[in-house]
Formats: sequence, C-alpha cells, structure tokens
Amino acid sequence: MSDAKKQASGFLKSFGEFSKGKIQNEEDLARVVELAFEYGNKELLGELAFEAKYLSGLFRIIKSPENKLEEEYFGRVKGEYTAHIVKIKELFTKIIEPGSGFIKEIFEKKYFGLTQENLENLIKLCEDLARLKSYLNELKEKGEGF
Repeated sequence: MSDAKKQASGFLKSFGEFSKGKIQNEEDLARVVELAFEYGNKELLGELAFEAKYLSGLFRIIKSPENKLEEEYFGRVKGEYTAHIVKIKELFTKIIEPGSGFIKEIFEKKYFGLTQENLENLIKLCEDLARLKSYLNELKEKGEGF
C-alpha cells in the first residue's frame, strides 16, 4: 500500500469516527478522498468540501417550508444553487480524472446525470462532504492539517 493510500485510509478512519456513522455514501466518498490523496489534490478536496457545505446550506433554505422566499430572493438563491452544482461537478471531475474509467463511469451514472435521482444522490454526497468540511475545520482548530 502506498503512503498516500495509507494516509487516506487513516484520514477516512478518523473522519468515520468524527461523523459517528452518519455518512450516506461512504464508499464513493472514500474513492474521492483516496484519489485526492493519491494524486496530490487535497486542496481540491478541501475546496469541494467547502462548496458542498455551502450548497447543503442553500438546499436547506430552499426546501424549508418555513421560508417564504420572495420571488426575487428565491431567483437569486436558485441561481447560486445552480452555479454551485456546476462548480461541485467540476471539482469532482478534476479529482476523479486520474482515476479508472470505472470510477468515472460510476460518478457519471450516479451523480452527474440530469435526472431527479442523480440530483438527490449528489445532494446526499454533498451532505457527506459538508460533514467532511466540519471535520477539516476541527482539524484546523486543533492545529492539525490533512
């Protein structure tokens, strides 16, 4: 096992303990983390986690029945949401690009399609990445890097 794979494995183990079993797409998230570590794209992984956390927050605003959004504000939030979906897909693509065709195919079919199911899958993966961002923030507060 390479050093990068060992680092990714240790990182994922610690993150799993932090998340207390709340990860919905553990296997796919692990693939992304492993590829980021293996090909030196940890900075992109951090950016992806940030964007996913932001997107998750926007999604909560949009779907909350308590939020009676005015049309102008809703249009702005919807535009931001769409822009962040595009940004997240771009970051995923950069991270998984060096991976196998099999991994690219999985992500294309499961997350990047244009169906409602693909969008729901992507949102769930973004929720996992939002937890990852919280974990990265905790590491930063402790003075630890990843």
